[in-house]
Amino acid sequence: DDPTSPKGIFATENIEEGEVICEIPMHLMIHHEGELYKNSSDCTTVEATYKAITAEEHMLTPYAKYLLQQPRNYIPLFWSDEGYDFLLQMLGKYLPPQNSDMYELLYTEGIDMCEAPYNDIDDAMMRHARMMVIARSDYAYM
Repeated sequence: DDPTSPKGIFATENIEEGEVICEIPMHLMIHHEGELYKNSSDCTTVEATYKAITAEEHMLTPYAKYLLQQPRNYIPLFWSDEGYDFLLQMLGKYLPPQNSDMYELLYTEGIDMCEAPYNDIDDAMMRHARMMVIARSDYAYM
């Protein structure tokens, strides 16, 4: 019930608070092999995602194969400067996000946060892993 939240779902009927809608077994999720906690760095998830999508063909999981089929560069972080400037023109001052800090976050989120090689956005697969984590992860879980 938080309209400012960046994540959400649509429902055709009421969902009670605390009601389980879907459970995904942990062994099917992409996650860092070490201890997981809510405030875990996205870097460990980027690393795990990168490893999952660059595994040898016979080791790719169905989820990793699905991620490999997803479009590339669809979040502003990986757009050209011209594309990003166009987005800002389209959003103007009336459409969210209206906070200039949010614009900066959309464009620079996490690039310098991770250590090499997990900050190499010139590597197409690393860039794809980073984009998937930004767009789809829930803390350290992907």
